[in-house]
Amino acid sequence: MQAIGETRKVKRLSKGWFREWAVSGEWHLQLSRLAPWTHWITPEMFKPRFNTRFFLVFVPVDQECSPDKEETTHGIWVTAEQGLAANLSGEIPLSPPTLVTLHELLQHKTLNELQDEVSRRGWGEPRLPRVIPVEQGAVILEPWDPMIHEKDVGLDPATLAKLVLPVGKPFSRLWLYEGIWRPVGICNRLAL
Repeated sequence: MQAIGETRKVKRLSKGWFREWAVSGEWHLQLSRLAPWTHWITPEMFKPRFNTRFFLVFVPVDQECSPDKEETTHGIWVTAEQGLAANLSGEIPLSPPTLVTLHELLQHKTLNELQDEVSRRGWGEPRLPRVIPVEQGAVILEPWDPMIHEKDVGLDPATLAKLVLPVGKPFSRLWLYEGIWRPVGICNRLAL
């Protein structure tokens, strides 16, 4: 696999290169190791929109992380907790689906527990978040947010900074501020 990553870094591969290499017998593909995790569709206001499926795979302990520097520009192995903390500090900016996925993975305390979840899991319904522009960035309401279908959500940019949640706290909203998506809690209007 390393040879492919290195080849891709130095030259453009022809259309169908993956199929050609797989059929040639140079690879031993283990596609059955890929397990469905989630199905995301980007909000309508995003252009272009993506209809993306996220997979989970258990890799050998000695597996190297070697990004191709084109579609994947950076790659490291970290725990879910480390990745979420690095996002909050601005060290590793993560996309909203990645934030949600790492948070979901964090809920499984052991590898056996996660493997058991994966064995029972299917794609489920596509996740269709909603984006609401705010003065300083945007807020994404995840599909499980209690106000996902409300016309007036009542977001106050001045309050959002006070609502940023620490790693591990459940969330249904992500706030884009200074280039970082941050999980935020729901504001109790009576408490303001």
